[in-house]
Amino acid sequence: MNQETSFFAAVCSKALLLAGLSASALCAHGASAREIVLHSGAPLPSWQVTVAGFESPEQVLRGETVTLSKPADSYAPNGMVAARAGQVDGRRGALTLEWKDAWFAGLRLDGGAPLDLRNYTAKGTLEFDINVLELAQGGIYFTMRCGPECNRKVPYILPARALQGKGWQHLSFPLACFARAEDDFSKVAVPFALDGNGNGRVAVANIKLVSNGKPNAQCPDYRTEAVTPAPLGHAWALGSWVPRHEQKLENIRRMKEAGKDPQLLFIGDSITEGWEKAGLPVWKRYYEKYNAVGLGFGGDHTENVLWRLQHGEVDGIAPKVAVLMIGTNNTGDRQDDPKATAAGVKAILDELRRRLPDTKVLLLAVFPREEQPSGSLRRLNARVNEIIAGFADGRKVFFADINAAFLNPDGTLPRDVMPDLLHLSEKGYGIWAGKLEPVLQKLLPQDAGNVAGNVAGNVAGNVAGHVAGNVAGSAPESELRQPAACATMIAPRAVDYPWMTRERWRQMHEGQAARAAQGGVGVMFVGDSLTEMWPKPLWDANFGHLKAANFGIGGDHTGNVLWRLQNPAIAALKPKLVVLMIGVNNINLCGEKPEQVFGGIQAVVAALRKQYPDARILLNAVLPEGAQADAPERRSVNELNQMVKNLDDGKAVFFHTYGARFIGAGGALSAELQPDFLHLSEQGYRILAAAMRPDIERLLAAGPVAAIAAAPEPQGRVPNQSVVLAPDDVRAFPAPPAGFADPQAGAPQGRVEEFSYDSPVTGTRRKASVYLPPGYSAERRYPVLYLLHGIGGNQDEWRAYVRAQAVLDGLIAAGKAAPMIVVMPNGRALADDRVPPAERTFTPEHAEGFAKFEGELLVALIPAIDSRYPTLADRRQRAIAGLSMGGGQALNFGLGHLDTFAWVAGFSSAPNTRAGSQLLPDPEQARKQLALLYLSCGNKDGLMFVSQGVHRYLKQQGVNHVWNVDGYGHDRDSWAENLYHFAQRVFRPPA
Repeated sequence: MNQETSFFAAVCSKALLLAGLSASALCAHGASAREIVLHSGAPLPSWQVTVAGFESPEQVLRGETVTLSKPADSYAPNGMVAARAGQVDGRRGALTLEWKDAWFAGLRLDGGAPLDLRNYTAKGTLEFDINVLELAQGGIYFTMRCGPECNRKVPYILPARALQGKGWQHLSFPLACFARAEDDFSKVAVPFALDGNGNGRVAVANIKLVSNGKPNAQCPDYRTEAVTPAPLGHAWALGSWVPRHEQKLENIRRMKEAGKDPQLLFIGDSITEGWEKAGLPVWKRYYEKYNAVGLGFGGDHTENVLWRLQHGEVDGIAPKVAVLMIGTNNTGDRQDDPKATAAGVKAILDELRRRLPDTKVLLLAVFPREEQPSGSLRRLNARVNEIIAGFADGRKVFFADINAAFLNPDGTLPRDVMPDLLHLSEKGYGIWAGKLEPVLQKLLPQDAGNVAGNVAGNVAGNVAGHVAGNVAGSAPESELRQPAACATMIAPRAVDYPWMTRERWRQMHEGQAARAAQGGVGVMFVGDSLTEMWPKPLWDANFGHLKAANFGIGGDHTGNVLWRLQNPAIAALKPKLVVLMIGVNNINLCGEKPEQVFGGIQAVVAALRKQYPDARILLNAVLPEGAQADAPERRSVNELNQMVKNLDDGKAVFFHTYGARFIGAGGALSAELQPDFLHLSEQGYRILAAAMRPDIERLLAAGPVAAIAAAPEPQGRVPNQSVVLAPDDVRAFPAPPAGFADPQAGAPQGRVEEFSYDSPVTGTRRKASVYLPPGYSAERRYPVLYLLHGIGGNQDEWRAYVRAQAVLDGLIAAGKAAPMIVVMPNGRALADDRVPPAERTFTPEHAEGFAKFEGELLVALIPAIDSRYPTLADRRQRAIAGLSMGGGQALNFGLGHLDTFAWVAGFSSAPNTRAGSQLLPDPEQARKQLALLYLSCGNKDGLMFVSQGVHRYLKQQGVNHVWNVDGYGHDRDSWAENLYHFAQRVFRPPA
């Protein structure tokens, strides 16, 4: 009996002892010498089928089906991982793995006595039948585990997608795909696993190991994979990795055209890519002055970096230093042998030497991962570092190991440095930069910092001095700090910053003084870089017609503003309104405490009041900064704003805070809206403009300073009628809980996207904002609410001004409102549908545009939405509501087309609302067709008479409706509350 036969005999004997007299699949007649049947309707005796997911406890498939449970705070609330045993397309005994929105889903055979497969590794195969039912948005891998540090997987993404819909197919992989020369296959604990990510449904059957099989499937050669250039092949990267590469090429090309030659490169994987996310504030402070470029791509292995280098990412540039840190995905994703990973690093160094012969390369040790020093992946990285340290030659390649700086004294990895024990937090990037700084100073030429002049005046360049405090591990940059007592020290700029010299500051001030000398300034914007950096197209579109002038200069504190206001030309202006936002640099650059900064802002407000006695002041809260809610600079800003709001006197000074629009779940700032967690992107300015402009126009339209009422709403000319309340003009519902219109920490969030459609009314292509609820999926259908804005707004008013998204997110996540799609169109059906200047807001032509929107809504917008999104295209699943002018539209259009809408609401409806007898000439029909008619208004609202008239008509006619009178004026507080109440009742059965 040969060794192989002896092996099978031993395994068969053990199986028969365990299984009694029943024949084991392992010992099937005639098969014991050549194959092991792992699963054919059932697993090997004592083995089991285990189902696993990224955020769920594993479960054993004991019956026909199992679906993994999810935590309450699931990352993917609509995600799912499930498995089923049973017939699929005529094949009995199949195993089906189904997953949706999953970072990881797995189905594996385990739990039995480990198998000795040493005699299989040379010529053996892993064979099974596969039926790819759905994989257009997912990927699969096949895995074997031979020990704690032996987890071998074969990617099979594109080939598997090619099998979709082709029924059952037979695959045979050489066991050499899973077994490497150094592996011990004597105790294989998991001989087969099917792993997936994204979305998919895949069935497998007849899983077996054949001792001398015939392979029909291929796999990468593990011995050369790390040094063979290739794009990243993960399923989640197929649609984004190459476009990111192309975008990097374009960004570098634009930099060169602008004369901003990169002096510093960072090359690597997601840890390097994180400089664009959590590490961005630190990057701005340390590296933007070098026109630094980040070439980090999430998921990259050494071979992926090689491919990028060979496809142009460093061509045509000559940086002084390139910082390289790569390899953790080789070790973590594939558990490559350290020598193989090191060979990939060496190949990258050689490629850089060929393409950048004059560039010094700073090679970093691969960063630590896993919490404990004993972690297998931590030890793999350490072994890689031992090898690559020898690649430094002290002339062109330099090696630095800064890993100890990230660790606790006992060698454990703290989560405040690496929250997921792999990727860095902002604090972690601060440590990285601080430890790297003295090394880079030695490698970079002394004149490399002079490129900072290239970024002066640039939006990104202005952030260098705005990172508060000292980054962990770095030396304080005291030379960048202003003199003490910035708050009330009336003085010009006294410090040269890398992004703005004192001379440049004086030039900007002189330019603003020259603009003031021309006169004709109706609105003054006064402040620092947040004011200075308004994108010109947005500025012109929103404020140009108001005769607005920008008096913002980056880096200014309150003392600088006090000095600038004394300029004779600026002092001689006679603005109607001053928009002021100042104070963040007092905190960040001067190191002042909130109470000191408040004194400076108070002094600026007093100077403005004395200098411009007829002007009103829109006093803005300082916008939030710092990536997370607990950032020290965020706390300082919050404390400051609590003091500043007390300067609002309701007559000449009006305090407004717009910061909540930039805060997401858990208090985190959006990198999309505030890339450095302080300054705004173009999208951020767009949101700020939509929120701020109505307040500006309201203040401009108000009467004399002494007659200004505190915080009336921006919808324009509210008739000055006294409000006479009837006995039934009362609240229908209690006030919502505090914070109902704020983003809820940890709650799932929906998203808002832009939608374009062709208008037959205007002959133009017009835009709407579309809200998609938390957990939105194209695989289910949703009811639709059309939400209309007021006369001074546009498609962004509900989202940016009323904060509709936060209201809806909170209700839907809590199960208090039905998941719905919300369409927020521009209800101004004119070829030029921009918000007009104040003098044209109430013209007949402008008002006519709102009336014309009725035809566009019914003929164009609703069909376009039903075509693009998975809607329930039925009147019973369609609602319309609006505020002010939009409230009138909603009542006119909704009640006029009960064949289209079953749910109708008007909030604070404007005088464009038709009379009750015109709205509902047939009350009987309305009683039959309306699911809900909702009216509301504030008891301090000068437009109360409009809604009262409709309510009284409906009451006389016996038409059931909700009548809610809250305690507000014509303002967003009223609209947010009524959206809160209406959204809980729409698309629901009557109570």
